[in-house]
Amino acid sequence: MLMGDKEAFIDNNFKIIYGPIEEPEINSDVSLLILGDVPEYTKINCAGNVVIFGELEGYVNAGAPDRNQCFVVAHDITAEKLSIGAHECDIPRKKRGIFGKGKSNGSVIIFEKDRFIMNDFGNIDLNKHVNKRRGHK
Repeated sequence: MLMGDKEAFIDNNFKIIYGPIEEPEINSDVSLLILGDVPEYTKINCAGNVVIFGELEGYVNAGAPDRNQCFVVAHDITAEKLSIGAHECDIPRKKRGIFGKGKSNGSVIIFEKDRFIMNDFGNIDLNKHVNKRRGHK
């Protein structure tokens, strides 16, 4: 398999994990779709992208070990840190409304031009972003 074919396979094939997650560590050689929360004690190492329909409290390393073009998407991100490829970042705390309540539409985190970018779903066209990352216009 050529390198481009291998990366396309990783990005286009998802392993689905149904929550609640109880394992302390999850490793995947393809992208992950997680249906449920990722608790604080869980570490995820994934060769591809990570999409979470739930809250991310644990640690995610998307694009492990050095695929910097991957992304992390979650309904709510309360984790302190995560990695994309070989780069790790601290995640800023989101401002919440009164009494710590706030509505989250979800967030996407990417690594681009030597920096991390975090956007709420309302501010980004995810399909456009994915096509751009794959070299489509």
